[in-house]
Amino acid sequence: MTGPSVELFGAMASYQGYELSADRIAEAVETHRAISEGLEALRRIPLSYLEPVPEPSSAIGWIERGAVS
Repeated sequence: MTGPSVELFGAMASYQGYELSADRIAEAVETHRAISEGLEALRRIPLSYLEPVPEPSSAIGWIERGAVS
């Protein structure tokens, strides 16, 4: 998994109001790459005891319906 680029990480940090050095952004990208496979595996575990929640792919429709199921 390649994941977001250094440029995208920098843009996301800036959008959130964080001004990070190039070294810090590169470190964040490497950390993301190192843990992303494990995070994807965790996301695939069904949590049947939780209420259904909108997935990112359906979030826009959920918001358009007034944030109700």
